[in-house]
Amino acid sequence: MKIDVRTSNGGYVVDARIPLAALGLKPSESESLRADFGVTFGDADGTETQLRFYWANPAKMLVDDIPGEIMLHPNLWGDVTF
Repeated sequence: MKIDVRTSNGGYVVDARIPLAALGLKPSESESLRADFGVTFGDADGTETQLRFYWANPAKMLVDDIPGEIMLHPNLWGDVTF
């Protein structure tokens, strides 16, 4: 696994390379799977989540850290093609 983070004024880019086998995946060529990726942004002290952002899930303003917010919602995921 390799993860690189590059920061710039106003943002950052994360490049994560994770072997599919490490995730238990062996997709065939042009196979699609449902998935989502996300990040949480905290306050200046790092004690409270202020924003969540997902690649596919449109529910971005959930920030109360309640159990319902961490539940999986595959109906809101996007398609990833290999």
